[in-house]
Amino acid sequence: MGDRTYELRPTGLRRTQLRRNGELLAEALGTWGSCNPFRSIPGPDAGLTWAGWADPADVAIGQSMVVAYGADAPSAIAGIPGSFLD
Repeated sequence: MGDRTYELRPTGLRRTQLRRNGELLAEALGTWGSCNPFRSIPGPDAGLTWAGWADPADVAIGQSMVVAYGADAPSAIAGIPGSFLD
Protein backbone atom coordinates (compact mmCIF):
# COMPACT_ATOMS: atom_id res chain seq x y z
CA MET A 1 0.00 0.00 0.00
CA GLY A 2 1.79 3.10 -1.17
CA ASP A 3 5.29 3.11 0.26
CA ARG A 4 4.41 0.45 2.86
CA THR A 5 5.15 -3.26 2.57
CA TYR A 6 3.54 -5.81 4.88
CA GLU A 7 4.79 -9.29 5.71
CA LEU A 8 3.43 -12.15 7.82
CA ARG A 9 6.29 -14.17 9.26
CA PRO A 10 5.45 -17.38 11.19
CA THR A 11 7.64 -17.66 14.29
CA GLY A 12 6.10 -20.76 15.83
CA LEU A 13 3.32 -23.27 15.42
CA ARG A 14 0.67 -20.75 16.55
CA ARG A 15 2.56 -17.44 16.40
CA THR A 16 3.14 -14.98 13.59
CA GLN A 17 4.76 -11.57 13.39
CA LEU A 18 3.25 -8.89 11.20
CA ARG A 19 5.90 -6.51 9.91
CA ARG A 20 5.62 -3.22 8.09
CA ASN A 21 8.71 -2.20 6.14
CA GLY A 22 10.69 -4.70 8.23
CA GLU A 23 9.60 -3.27 11.61
CA LEU A 24 7.53 -5.36 14.03
CA LEU A 25 3.98 -4.03 13.81
CA ALA A 26 2.01 -6.75 15.62
CA GLU A 27 2.27 -10.24 17.00
CA ALA A 28 -0.55 -12.67 16.31
CA LEU A 29 -1.37 -15.74 18.35
CA GLY A 30 -3.67 -18.35 16.84
CA THR A 31 -5.59 -21.03 18.70
CA TRP A 32 -4.92 -24.75 18.41
CA GLY A 33 -8.04 -24.99 16.25
CA SER A 34 -6.47 -22.61 13.76
CA CYS A 35 -3.62 -25.05 13.17
CA ASN A 36 -5.83 -27.10 10.86
CA PRO A 37 -4.37 -26.38 7.39
CA PHE A 38 -7.68 -27.23 5.71
CA ARG A 39 -9.85 -24.55 7.32
CA SER A 40 -11.59 -22.40 4.75
CA ILE A 41 -10.86 -19.23 6.77
CA PRO A 42 -7.64 -19.76 8.71
CA GLY A 43 -7.35 -16.83 11.11
CA PRO A 44 -10.61 -15.39 12.48
CA ASP A 45 -9.84 -16.50 16.03
CA ALA A 46 -6.31 -15.08 16.19
CA GLY A 47 -5.48 -12.44 18.76
CA LEU A 48 -3.20 -9.55 17.82
CA THR A 49 -1.01 -7.34 19.99
CA TRP A 50 -0.22 -4.09 18.18
CA ALA A 51 2.76 -1.75 18.41
CA GLY A 52 1.89 1.67 19.85
CA TRP A 53 2.68 3.43 16.58
CA ALA A 54 0.23 1.41 14.41
CA ASP A 55 -2.27 3.60 12.56
CA PRO A 56 -5.80 2.65 11.38
CA ALA A 57 -4.57 1.62 7.92
CA ASP A 58 -2.03 -0.75 9.50
CA VAL A 59 -4.74 -2.32 11.65
CA ALA A 60 -7.12 -2.77 8.72
CA ILE A 61 -4.51 -4.32 6.44
CA GLY A 62 -2.90 -6.41 9.18
CA GLN A 63 -6.18 -7.80 10.48
CA SER A 64 -7.24 -8.68 6.94
CA MET A 65 -3.97 -10.50 6.30
CA VAL A 66 -4.20 -12.52 9.51
CA VAL A 67 -7.83 -13.50 8.86
CA ALA A 68 -7.04 -14.48 5.26
CA TYR A 69 -3.73 -16.30 5.81
CA GLY A 70 -3.84 -17.32 9.48
CA ALA A 71 -1.55 -16.80 12.43
CA ASP A 72 0.19 -20.14 12.35
CA ALA A 73 2.77 -21.98 10.29
CA PRO A 74 0.44 -24.72 8.90
CA SER A 75 -2.01 -22.17 7.50
CA ALA A 76 0.82 -20.21 5.93
CA ILE A 77 2.23 -23.34 4.30
CA ALA A 78 -1.20 -24.57 3.14
CA GLY A 79 -1.97 -21.17 1.60
CA ILE A 80 0.98 -21.29 -0.80
CA PRO A 81 -0.50 -23.80 -3.30
CA GLY A 82 -3.84 -22.00 -3.21
CA SER A 83 -2.21 -18.69 -4.12
CA PHE A 84 -1.09 -20.18 -7.45
CA LEU A 85 -4.67 -21.22 -8.30
CA ASP A 86 -6.08 -17.68 -8.16
